[in-house]
Amino acid sequence: MLGVVQLAYNNQETIFNKALSSLASDAALQNWSSKSLSTMHTVTIKFFQTQDQYILSDLARLRCPTLLVNCTQDIIYPRATAEELFDLLRQAKVDVELSTIEGAPHFGCATHIEETNSLLYAFVLGNTSAKDLAPAPARVKSPFLEELVAHGFYENDDSDTD
Repeated sequence: MLGVVQLAYNNQETIFNKALSSLASDAALQNWSSKSLSTMHTVTIKFFQTQDQYILSDLARLRCPTLLVNCTQDIIYPRATAEELFDLLRQAKVDVELSTIEGAPHFGCATHIEETNSLLYAFVLGNTSAKDLAPAPARVKSPFLEELVAHGFYENDDSDTD
């Protein structure tokens, strides 16, 4: 589990990250029994070993605005990886934007929640033709809140966002 925490959060521990990791660990123990080790190897290790290069004709099939988000402290995918994909998408005539979340690790959406939500909200607003969109609610309750609380997250903790 330590490797996952290092990859996902660059060892930035918060109550939310601990609860999320605990929840994920329980799910992994249920899903990845000794009977499914081959499948686990395929979707984790083998995926990265056999990952194909992007094919322009496949990328050209994208018909919606696309947002790539680079987290500057991601230890797996550096900005150059995002820029390479951005350039390929542009070559394929895809409407694409590349944004950055400073200081965020691989799971920037879990550590830099406000920045991520603001970025996504602005992207959706900038790419919709609907004139009367409802304003973003001040707070949204996660459908996973009860499970996260059961794994150590404090529902009313101000240091993390639910």
